Amino acid sequence: MATTPKTNVVGTFASVQEAQTAANDLQRAGFHETQIGVTAQADRTMVSVEADDRHPEAAASLESQGANDVQRVAR
Repeated sequence: MATTPKTNVVGTFASVQEAQTAANDLQRAGFHETQIGVTAQADRTMVSVEADDRHPEAAASLESQGANDVQRVAR
């Protein structure tokens, strides 16, 4: 029995506002709000999305919104 790989995509942003814009863009692209997380730290804000087989689309969306470092992480 084959299983679908579980993949998160994470992007780093310079501000909370940029990260929130990216999260909104992901929702417009069809990702559910429960799939998206925004985490603010002292010097950066990260957006993560449970993208699974849509990870190329999620990565492209984060990059188009100005993410500094986009990574795909298996979970």
